[in-house]
Amino acid sequence: MPASDLACVRTKLASGLLPREKPDAEWAGRGTRHSCAACDRPVEYHDFEVEAEFRDRPSLHFHRDCFVVWDAERQRATVRDAA
Repeated sequence: MPASDLACVRTKLASGLLPREKPDAEWAGRGTRHSCAACDRPVEYHDFEVEAEFRDRPSLHFHRDCFVVWDAERQRATVRDAA
């Protein structure tokens, strides 16, 4: 993931565009051309897509690498907020 995408994830977390809570369920498989919630690029059919489901908000779709970065950054932000 390019550094600019990492900055985008951090900005979206700070602004609330990406949630800090853990998904209620995660699904993975072939890309469906949904827009990635982290980098805004489509998750192409040849890409590995992760769908994150939440009780109180629509599901989010991610490239696998974007999901890993979002998950790590949301946990880091949650720990910082608790300190």
